[in-house]
Amino acid sequence: MKNCLIFLVLFNGFQVLACKCSKNESLQSEFDGTEVVIHGRVLSVEIVKLKSTFDSLQLDSINKQYHNQAEGLAGLDLELLKVEFETIQIYKGQEEINNIITIYTARRAAACGFSEFEKGKEFITFLSSINYLNFMFNKAVEGQKKENVFWTNRCTWTSKFESGLNKEICEFAK
Repeated sequence: MKNCLIFLVLFNGFQVLACKCSKNESLQSEFDGTEVVIHGRVLSVEIVKLKSTFDSLQLDSINKQYHNQAEGLAGLDLELLKVEFETIQIYKGQEEINNIITIYTARRAAACGFSEFEKGKEFITFLSSINYLNFMFNKAVEGQKKENVFWTNRCTWTSKFESGLNKEICEFAK
């Protein structure tokens, strides 16, 4: 999830986002630096708001700390893709990963979102358990992790499943 820089400016509800990526040039480097790598199938894709990823205590903390910053709070309405994902193979990651996981990513490429997820299609995903958009509310939210909930973005090697890529990753996973 490193190597991703997002600029966020909010004016009266108008959002301007810019994503600048510098992907690892080496698949081996990406694999080594990624928390979880999974091959799976998309079961569903829905659009949700960033605020839906926080629990009520976190939302209370965000609202208290940013109550005088309406443009900052508007970031809670950033649209995400919520992807229900069936794991086929876990190359790297936690042993307690369920067969069905949830993946979040920003909806738009301008916010570094990986927008290619499509129901029924298979992907190799490079995932983190940390919300890469927490920088917007880092005063109120630290290290948010939820069981079987992961994040990805277009700055990773997440891509449609290809047998060649699968073979290469299997070599790293040994």
